[in-house]
Amino acid sequence: MFTAVSIELIENRVRASVSPKRFVHSIGTARLAREMAKRWDLPGDKAYLAGIAHDVCKELPPDRILELALRDSSPVPPWFDSRPKLLHGRAAAVVLREEFDLDDADILEAVREHTFGSPTMGPLARILYCADKIEPSRFHVTEEFRRECLRGTIDEMLIGVVRNNIDFLTREKKDIAEPTLALYSALTRRNE
Repeated sequence: MFTAVSIELIENRVRASVSPKRFVHSIGTARLAREMAKRWDLPGDKAYLAGIAHDVCKELPPDRILELALRDSSPVPPWFDSRPKLLHGRAAAVVLREEFDLDDADILEAVREHTFGSPTMGPLARILYCADKIEPSRFHVTEEFRRECLRGTIDEMLIGVVRNNIDFLTREKKDIAEPTLALYSALTRRNE
């Protein structure tokens, strides 16, 4: 279980662990996640905590991120070998569990899956995934798109955000992770 005190402790840990720019992103993600959660009658405090904590490991050295991520007992797919920083969500979930004794499965899933998403994500994880990708400090996302995301269902929002993220990564000539493609494929099949 968590309280306002534990949220404050985690927020202080994040503030001490990341750059000011990353902290602004984390606060923006937390606030938007809370707004989204309230929109769909989910606990706003859980969404805020997941949002504030999601990047707590983002700026750690790659070997430390890998070390933490491996503690969750899940295998590391080969495409992470050259990019262990992409495991920062898994590492952050381990930090929440081990350092803060947080055992809320929804929060841990949301933090663990926020980078790439997963076809099996629950509602809180879907919200955090979206909030992370479209919060106000994301320069490539318009306010109009953000408002549009809040008009439909969680799944409609998720499809739009995943599509927007894939388009952004394509424009930036960046690889699209296999889990993100699997998520998009599952969502579009489900909504055909």
